[in-house]
Amino acid sequence: MQSRHLAIALVFPCTLMAQASFSPAAAATGLGNVNNTLPFATTSYQSQQVHNATSFNVPIAGLVNRMRFRPKAATAGGIADMEMFMALSPKSANTASSTFAGNETASSLVNVFVRKNYNMPIVGANIWGGPDITFDAPFALPPSLDMSWRVVIYSNTTPSTGNTLDCYSDWRFGLSSPFTGCAHPLGTRAAVHNSTYRSPGQPWDLNGYSYLPNVAIPAALFIGDSSGTWGSIPLPYDMGAIGAPGCSIVNNPVAILPGVTLANPTGFLGFSVPTPENPVLVGASLFTQFIFVEAGANALGAFTSNGRVNSPIPGPIEVTRIYASGTTATSGSVGPQFAVPIALN
Repeated sequence: MQSRHLAIALVFPCTLMAQASFSPAAAATGLGNVNNTLPFATTSYQSQQVHNATSFNVPIAGLVNRMRFRPKAATAGGIADMEMFMALSPKSANTASSTFAGNETASSLVNVFVRKNYNMPIVGANIWGGPDITFDAPFALPPSLDMSWRVVIYSNTTPSTGNTLDCYSDWRFGLSSPFTGCAHPLGTRAAVHNSTYRSPGQPWDLNGYSYLPNVAIPAALFIGDSSGTWGSIPLPYDMGAIGAPGCSIVNNPVAILPGVTLANPTGFLGFSVPTPENPVLVGASLFTQFIFVEAGANALGAFTSNGRVNSPIPGPIEVTRIYASGTTATSGSVGPQFAVPIALN
């Protein structure tokens, strides 16, 4: 694998890139959905990102001499003792290794910005150029190959919130359905459900709260693909007719995950649900709700949370970060489908 990458790099025409290329591709036309202080508001830190070749809005073709970042808010300046590396990556964003070297083809590794003090620019929010790094050595990036870059911050005078960057993630938060959930007579409030959903192949976090304090009770998560009908039953279904007044079912449960709440003040039950890496799911909708079972709730012995609308299911951003404290760390935490955007020239 390494020799093939090296051969391609050696024969690839060493021409400057004709135009800027942005990754993730959406960064060319819009802002991300989160923000991130890594890596330029940290000290004694390493941060690496793996970019699929297909993550760029314009195919890479030529020598890379410059990398730019976009701050989420106006920057505060500062001086960072840092260096930066670029390499072809034997791993894709979906398979990125927690080991930094595992995402760098050794024969292609270039110290593109040698260790020195870098003056962080003071720029306004959402402006490409904070930071704006001109390389000491160019990096030849052939078309259609995945790549990685890694920055090592040895020391930094930047305030901890002074260089917060625009950031992209496939994370999305489910919207609450109009039904607000119902409460147990001894509950402190109505039952609640929240959700964080992601691209196919990534886990979803689905949490329920009975608010029946300090009692462990059976519960289940309903996952459906419709909020309009459950077979021949129109939704939402008013459960008053079956002995649970004020409660409703808001989706058609095509999958049910059982569990037991914690005996704590919120009556928490959470699931991290794996999803299949199937692109057909991109753009689809799933509807979720918790039901809690306790004899004293009502005649039925059950009460329900609000529902969550998880729609549309996003596609992957095709970039993953790996990060760790310490300048000598060899591995770090993997943040799949989460990254600060870059502009390459």
